[in-house]
Amino acid sequence: MRITSKQLRQIIKEELMREMQRMPIGKGAFGKGPAMAIAKRRMQIRAAAEDQPDPLPPNLRYADNIVESCGTCVHFCPDTQTCMAFNDYPVSADMVCAAWQGES
Repeated sequence: MRITSKQLRQIIKEELMREMQRMPIGKGAFGKGPAMAIAKRRMQIRAAAEDQPDPLPPNLRYADNIVESCGTCVHFCPDTQTCMAFNDYPVSADMVCAAWQGES
């Protein structure tokens, strides 16, 4: 599953809060060590997010027939008009992509 920018910001925020809770209070509490640990963790999270596959549905196009279309795909969410297989990518019921799957 691909990480969205909003999710990445939330992960970084949670990591910062955890790191700040572990910091000692007193002289030198905000030294170089915790800041470097936070920066290193932030880089690791971003690198992991960049390794994720492209979130766009492959070969997305308007469907030739309504039988094999987003409207009949198991990944389609009719309430939000999005594809759940590709991070809630906005699609319409009359589209189709290479990842189409009918109900089994």
